[in-house]
Amino acid sequence: MKADWPNTQNRSCSVISVNAKPIVMFKPTRLAIATAAIVALVACSPKTQTATPVASTATVTPLFATPNTADLVQDLLTQYAQLSIDASFAFDSVPYSQLAANVTHEDALYFVSHHRPNDPNLWSAPLALDGIVAITNPRNPVETLTTAQFRQIYQGFLMNWSEAGGTDAPITLYSRETGSAIRAEFDRLVMGQRVTSPNAQIVPSTQAAIERVTHDTNGIAYAPLSQLDGTLKVLAIDGVVPDVQTITSQIYPLRSTIFIVGPSEPLEPLASFISWIQSEDGQAIVSERFISLFN
Repeated sequence: MKADWPNTQNRSCSVISVNAKPIVMFKPTRLAIATAAIVALVACSPKTQTATPVASTATVTPLFATPNTADLVQDLLTQYAQLSIDASFAFDSVPYSQLAANVTHEDALYFVSHHRPNDPNLWSAPLALDGIVAITNPRNPVETLTTAQFRQIYQGFLMNWSEAGGTDAPITLYSRETGSAIRAEFDRLVMGQRVTSPNAQIVPSTQAAIERVTHDTNGIAYAPLSQLDGTLKVLAIDGVVPDVQTITSQIYPLRSTIFIVGPSEPLEPLASFISWIQSEDGQAIVSERFISLFN
């Protein structure tokens, strides 16, 4: 393995097994990832909830997700476990930077993310739609930015809200850290090869960005539309308000696709799970958190 994996001790990881419809949820003490091929084995706590036992010979398929897509994958696995399918998945949430660094070296590494690594040799399939949006405090009078203004703000070229049609107040930048999937997608859609201003305050999660802007009248951040609850102002970009209709009709410019990514086309049981996600039943679950591919 070319990069170190995080210490997963004491983290919450789930093994979801499907065998005549039981769901077996474990709280392991450690997710062990083999060096040669990432084989997720779970050392289960003795406090495991009582459930129909899974045969000890069952093959466990590892599956990973970035933090912003982890809840979606957990929902999908839980619902899939209601079907009469013999499959077991070991699931964990891992930072995008570590997944992207290892995906080309490990045959068994498949992960769900807002951002697809820029590697033509990787296999990927779309699972859902989303949008990257500009968020501000509700007290900020600015309603819209052009993509160029959004970029210039994060370059540090526009430093006062009056330059974007707002009041005379300094702009406070909040940005995700380098290596996060949301930062990578923002760079792809907005920044290109340009560099984010060193004056930007780095936040470690989407929730942290939301909290900062909530308490900062002059703040601006970017976040996935799917993660917002309506408490912050979402700016129109190029005059287009981001919503289900403008994203699915490809009018909103900062559209993002949720992909499952891996080194090659997956085998069973993962292939059938992906096919189910893309089906009408799977997309109904997707639409509870993200925008369905069918919209």
